[in-house]
Amino acid sequence: MRVSQLDGFILDQELQEMLKHQFNRIFSLFPEVSASYNPEVSLALELILFYIAIVKRNTTYGYSLQGLKFQLPQNPTTKMLTLGGYALLNILFPYLLSRIATKSRSWMNAPQPHGQLSKVWWVLNKAENWWKVLALVNFIVFLYDGKYPTLGNRILQLRLVHQSTQPRSVSFEFMNRQLLWNGFTDFMFFLMPLINLNRLKEFANRLIGRIMRRENSMALEDQCAICDQKYPLQPYVDAEGKCHHLFCYVCIKEKLMEQGYYDCREDGVKIRSVTREVQ
Repeated sequence: MRVSQLDGFILDQELQEMLKHQFNRIFSLFPEVSASYNPEVSLALELILFYIAIVKRNTTYGYSLQGLKFQLPQNPTTKMLTLGGYALLNILFPYLLSRIATKSRSWMNAPQPHGQLSKVWWVLNKAENWWKVLALVNFIVFLYDGKYPTLGNRILQLRLVHQSTQPRSVSFEFMNRQLLWNGFTDFMFFLMPLINLNRLKEFANRLIGRIMRRENSMALEDQCAICDQKYPLQPYVDAEGKCHHLFCYVCIKEKLMEQGYYDCREDGVKIRSVTREVQ
């Protein structure tokens, strides 16, 4: 239950960040507008999500994905008061506190005629610090009892319950498949730089050549063993005499210049130097 509540809370925060990012992209040509009214944008988005999610459906989008909903009172009046208190403590109060704190930073060093402003700043600063301390204490208690994830929920005694009375069956099939694919892709990223593609290509050519020789043992003796051109111009042969096949001058020289040797695909002999065939 604790994990589901935390996951739902994080999903709601990510949804708000995505919506704010889209809004900032709309006003990307006017950065001063988005910077000046960023708190108001967050407030408007939170109020819209609060109305279409909690007021209409008794849950948020994040909690809905986790199969959770708020346990609201059945009495309409009490329900409206609870929803109003939720909006006040979790949406309006943090906005007002941040806005007033931003405005009051200049009051700390205000001259004597505005000395009361510095006192107001001191009080607000203390109130903000105490709210953060209480929120931290509430979170520690939540990890212990799993009842109220936020301080506002604890003040309103607003709990989250399962939408269905039947216990939810958790399947780890998708997570296991995701872990396997991630491990496989990481292994391939590690392995690919270690593979010599040229060597692999030559090995495949030799293997294919051997298969072809088994199927057709009557190989032509008057064609290039690389490009299969019949009656090659300027035919060259292995200088050591181990391989008895003919090669075009261009074909065999290209192979020797690439890696210093060539493995004949017909008989697998390693050729390091060639000489002109004597007619």
